[in-house]
Amino acid sequence: MAHPAGRSNGSESDLIFYRSRKFGSRERFMPISERIRTLSHGLFLLLIGMLISADLLAFQFPDAAEPAEPSLRNVAVVINIDQQIDDNVVKRFDRTIQLLVEREVRIVIIQLSTPGGTIEASRRLAESIDNLSDQDITTFGWVPNGQQAYSGGTMVALACTHLVMGDNSRIGDVQPIDIFGNELPEKIQTTVRADMRRWARDRGYPIALAEAMVTKEISVLQVRTANGRTRYLTEQEYQDLPEEERNSAQKQRIVERGEILTIDEKEAFEYGFISHICLTQEQLLTDFGLTQMRALNAGEALGEQRIGAPGGFALDSFRDWGRFIKFLLIFGAALALVIEFKLPGVGLGAALSLGFLSLFLFSSYADGNVGWIELSLFGLGLVLLTLELFVIPGFGISGILGVVIVCVSLGLCYQPVDDVLSLRQLSKDTLQVGGGLTTGLFTLLILAYILPSRSKSSGSIIDHSTLETDDSAIASPGFEGATLQVGQQGSPMQDLHPSGKVDFEGKSIDVVSEGGFIEKDIRVEVVEVEGNRVVVRPVVEEA
Repeated sequence: MAHPAGRSNGSESDLIFYRSRKFGSRERFMPISERIRTLSHGLFLLLIGMLISADLLAFQFPDAAEPAEPSLRNVAVVINIDQQIDDNVVKRFDRTIQLLVEREVRIVIIQLSTPGGTIEASRRLAESIDNLSDQDITTFGWVPNGQQAYSGGTMVALACTHLVMGDNSRIGDVQPIDIFGNELPEKIQTTVRADMRRWARDRGYPIALAEAMVTKEISVLQVRTANGRTRYLTEQEYQDLPEEERNSAQKQRIVERGEILTIDEKEAFEYGFISHICLTQEQLLTDFGLTQMRALNAGEALGEQRIGAPGGFALDSFRDWGRFIKFLLIFGAALALVIEFKLPGVGLGAALSLGFLSLFLFSSYADGNVGWIELSLFGLGLVLLTLELFVIPGFGISGILGVVIVCVSLGLCYQPVDDVLSLRQLSKDTLQVGGGLTTGLFTLLILAYILPSRSKSSGSIIDHSTLETDDSAIASPGFEGATLQVGQQGSPMQDLHPSGKVDFEGKSIDVVSEGGFIEKDIRVEVVEVEGNRVVVRPVVEEA
């Protein structure tokens, strides 16, 4: 008889065994499923331990003798913005600036290499930088060699006290567009143009050229008057000049109507956006007469501990993962759980699910979004789910509460622990987590039950996929339940939830019930033996 490879939840046997130590003359074996399950549990405990340890290390006890932190008055602090500008970038920048202000920083270099970002986030970041001048902090927006600061990056660059560019660098193209690349309405362009016009006016940049970076309907002329003055004017501004001045001026069209302005460092120098082309941070400090300053990265200036190779923090690779990536991690965790249910006892699905959740928690912790509350709620949710699956029969209040608490804990991981909790945002984030889990579950169920099979008969691919052998010794080596017969009766040694142990004539066999929970005092009978999987049901007493 063929024995397809299968396994019941909690079974001690499996298709593959690894040899362990010998005790006397008897060899003991550990199934690979148990090893995988033990490893997944160990990885999860390691994850929780690492996060708790990091929180303990971050917690500082008051110490009256602790020396004051050194001043940063003679340090030019470099803050890198090398990704898409979003809310996380703005929040991290504001937290960094707050710490720098406490250390009396006076010079900040904003190193830009970004394609832009969302309009709201870019405007808030630019406003934060612009407001630093009220605290006597001078900012430099530096676009290094070969880099670009387009769209929102240009807004940030113009908001700095000084704009500096390296060799073969570019700025511009601030036209507001949607996620499909379509131009947004004039109402939105007006607000962006107003910001660009304000920063250009305050910094002495050509206003018309700044507006031409936003709207393609603006044509800009370079006008040289008789007295040698060079101005950059729109068509309408040129027409508004006195006739005598228009007739004596030389004009050249710089921006054609229908084009969005983008400029390199040479054009920026010619048009008056920059006064220096600086290839290095040291050259920047020298050109602006700040030779007494030394440039330090923000992390180094604040004394943040680096772990591992120089040049990167321990969690840098997990930082700033977008919402969509985190959604995919939750989606993957749900898919893995379905795999675990489809292949009970193997442990692969559980390990994958824990892996996805671990990545989610690590990335959230790297963003400063995981603390004691999130970990406590997540652990409580897992405890409730464990009780529901292995202690309490059926799926009731404990299971529902466990799922809700896990979703809430993961939803909290989207908000920084130091910020005031937004219940509205929490509800949205929790729904997103729940949506990811639900989508993952339904996706795999659809793949399992709806997609047509490769075989001629009806059913899904998964239903007709088997791993079977005609050799019973290979199918279930050393499995004592292989000798059981259909209809053979036994006594449960514990409540079946739905798996557990049953005594068959003195042999303790792992089984799974056919219909769910079975109390310990009810005798059961075998209805199926498949590989190392024994299915039982309650014995129906005849009247």
